[in-house]
Amino acid sequence: MKKCIKCKTLKSNKEFYKNSFKCKFCVSLYYKLNKDKINTRQRKFYLLNRKACLKRVKNYQKSHPEVIIKYLKEHKLHFKNWCLKRKYGINLEEYNCMIIKQHGRCAICNKKRKLGIDHNHKTKEIRGMLCNQCNQMIGMAYENKNILLKAVKYLSNKRK
Repeated sequence: MKKCIKCKTLKSNKEFYKNSFKCKFCVSLYYKLNKDKINTRQRKFYLLNRKACLKRVKNYQKSHPEVIIKYLKEHKLHFKNWCLKRKYGINLEEYNCMIIKQHGRCAICNKKRKLGIDHNHKTKEIRGMLCNQCNQMIGMAYENKNILLKAVKYLSNKRK
């Protein structure tokens, strides 16, 4: 049994975090009431110690790969949604709708393959869903229509 220094009540050891003198309820209440203050303090600390923080994270990831793999497997959809939101500004539901709209087929070769998002790198506008090969083809042509038209003309002339 332990006495909380905040609420002054006697509680079992399970009600306390390790090495804490405040009960779990008081700690969570403090965090809820001071969320902005805590976030600001943590942001300042991170900005002042960015290199050390990143190094600590990298070291943890290297020494605990099984934890990272387990976490990514458990949170796969959440991670995918976060990546889509960050990179393209869409969520997982919109992504799935795009795949359904194209019937799971590439917009160029019309083959049923794993699809990725094709977007304009200058405007960040999403054009559609392409298979990896077609997406790379556009990328190798620097997204230049003239290069792609010349390639079509070249292929047409060589087949005769």
